[in-house]
Order: sequence, then structure tokens, then C-alpha cells
Amino acid sequence: MLRFLKKSVAEKTSVLTEKQKFEAENSISHDFGFICQGFIVDDFSHHLNFYSNGKVNRFDDLKNMILYKDEIIQATEQAILYKETGETGVNNDDKQALINARNFLKIFTTVVDYNVKFNLETLQ
Repeated sequence: MLRFLKKSVAEKTSVLTEKQKFEAENSISHDFGFICQGFIVDDFSHHLNFYSNGKVNRFDDLKNMILYKDEIIQATEQAILYKETGETGVNNDDKQALINARNFLKIFTTVVDYNVKFNLETLQ
């Protein structure tokens, strides 16, 4: 019985497209807005603005997200390393500010990778 269940699950997962697999692995959905890693992506727009130094304000600005990807990643990693995030000292919870910065970095890199892999035609 267990062998049958394993085979059944394997058959179902093998019919997923690469895009569907990527979405499942990264908790991406569009049911209630753009969700990635379990978070509403637009809730992190202020992080995008902060770490891009005002160059990118929206997650639907894919061209600039890709153009400034390395700069944004580096700025976010530096902020996390030195505990100098955009929220540090603002909400009086520096630990949460670091968690938010880490979540932003994961969301940002996933959104960029997702769009480069599956929506590149919209950038041209």
C-alpha cells in the first residue's frame, strides 16, 4: 500500500510544469495579491525602495529590479551584517527589523529569479 501511495504522489508531482514546481517550492501564489515565501510581496515595497536607494519602488518594475539586483542584494546583506536596516530604531524592535530585512532579501531574490525564468518575455 505504501509503495502505491509513493508512486501515486510521484506521478502527480511529475506532471507539474517547471513554473508550477518553482511556485510550490517558494510558496508563490496570486490568490490574494502576489504572495511569495508566504508574504504579500507589496508589503515589502518600502524595503525595495530603501535598499535600492530609491531606484526601484515597486515589485512590478522588473527591468529595474534586474538592473539593480546585485546592488540591492549587496545593500541588504550589508544592512543585515551591520544591523543597520531601514527599520532599525524606528519600530523599537531591532530584532524584527533584521527578520524583515532577511525576509525581504529572500522575497526579492525569489521574485527576480521567478521573473527571469518564467516571465522574461515581458521584460523585452
